[in-house]
Amino acid sequence: MENLVNNIDNTILEQKNSGTTGELYWRISDYTLIISGNGAMPNYKDKRSEDISNIAPWMFLSFEEVVIEDGVTSIGDYAFYSYGRLFFISIPDSVVSIGDNALYCCNLESVTIPASVTYIAKNAFENCTSIDVVANNPNYISEDGVLFNKIKTVLMLYPNSKTDAEYAIPNSVIYIEDNAFNGSEYLRSVTIPDSVTSIGKSAFSLCPIKSVIIPNSVTSVEEGTFSYCRCLEEVTIPNLVTSIGVAAFYGCGLKTLSIPKSVEYIGIGAFMNCLSLSEIINHAIIPQANDPKYFNSLIYARCVLRVHSQAISAYQEDVFWKNFKNIERI
Repeated sequence: MENLVNNIDNTILEQKNSGTTGELYWRISDYTLIISGNGAMPNYKDKRSEDISNIAPWMFLSFEEVVIEDGVTSIGDYAFYSYGRLFFISIPDSVVSIGDNALYCCNLESVTIPASVTYIAKNAFENCTSIDVVANNPNYISEDGVLFNKIKTVLMLYPNSKTDAEYAIPNSVIYIEDNAFNGSEYLRSVTIPDSVTSIGKSAFSLCPIKSVIIPNSVTSVEEGTFSYCRCLEEVTIPNLVTSIGVAAFYGCGLKTLSIPKSVEYIGIGAFMNCLSLSEIINHAIIPQANDPKYFNSLIYARCVLRVHSQAISAYQEDVFWKNFKNIERI
């Protein structure tokens, strides 16, 4: 860690307010970073990595606005990662791709995606209030500041600084992208339509939603989907779900839980640190093969596990489920 700090200090001392990066030229003037030239911006590394030789050359300098001039064809991975002082960016019509974590954790109020953009990485944006897409972009569309693919079957990103307390996902959506709502600090209620068949990893992680109904069309709850939703007290898991992924509900505020008989797999830590749980109803006749790390010792001691009468002995003898001190009939 000491070496990392020293490396960063030396990098700051050596940096200047202009230079080249790949085929491009950059300069800072009046708190504005201007990037010009013809070609792609290089992909950079996370500034927190041990090797900081490949971080963006402007990462430790001071600017509040970025102007990318016409001729630049991409915004590289980690180009402005976690640059909290960035409030505005201008993206020209020449840009065709926006890389992984390119504008992650900036303080942009809005971003406008030009018609030329054909690829946006999953984690390209965070801390935006609104994402706008020009009408003639053939690949993407925005509605109420939310980013979708052009035909609105994939919800790609709900800006996590958007201040709406409620949101209803359009009925056209089939897939909710990984991290789509992650960290949406103002969102208290979300309605997921029956059209949705798949919800990505960590899609609603760190959201303050209070309850959620997963539609009957969904057959699995993915890794971390609702992790750290500390206000989430109630969830409805449909009868067709066969698997609940690793840490799917880790650290949630669930008070009761009903596991349908269709569930065959529960991932490690799926309900770990759900310390408000007082009752779990498991409808499976045959206990799911699990690991003691799926729940906390406090949950085993305090929570009542309810199962069908003909399955009580199977749960009491199961290497995992027998950890529950109170196993009762439904």
